[in-house]
Amino acid sequence: MQDSIDHVSKLIDSEIPNSFIQDYRKRSFNAFKTNIKPIQGILEVLQNIKHPFCVASSGPENKIKLNLELTGLLPYFKDNIFSSYTIKKWKPDPGVFLLAAETMGYKPSDCVVIEDSLSGVKAAINGGFDVFGFTAHDYDFELEKAATKTFDNMNELLNLI
Repeated sequence: MQDSIDHVSKLIDSEIPNSFIQDYRKRSFNAFKTNIKPIQGILEVLQNIKHPFCVASSGPENKIKLNLELTGLLPYFKDNIFSSYTIKKWKPDPGVFLLAAETMGYKPSDCVVIEDSLSGVKAAINGGFDVFGFTAHDYDFELEKAATKTFDNMNELLNLI
């Protein structure tokens, strides 16, 4: 977030207000509350996956939990929620994935990461994980070149795992 703020500040040749991040989070949380919906098919995946799973995100933990709660998915994750803010390292650094794997008792080679962003795919690869790229919104076709496997519909995921 800070890198983005610094970049915008340079582009507009002006300082960004100190309250920007707080204001941004407030506005985005309000937008989530009215607009967020779960990805089609994810509920079936979570109800039928036979392996331990978690969320490992670059977002702040309160945002992750809010989004999961608003989509009805929070009960599936319990305490298995990991945020880059905990370790102050963001994707493409693999830190959040390594933290999640270690906390859950696994080596990267025992895991698969599901990602929908190029920086997330790079983070997984940088950490020694296999990574399946969810390409439903990959309009620039970046994930197919970088991920171990790709899929564009959550209904495919259980068969891939």
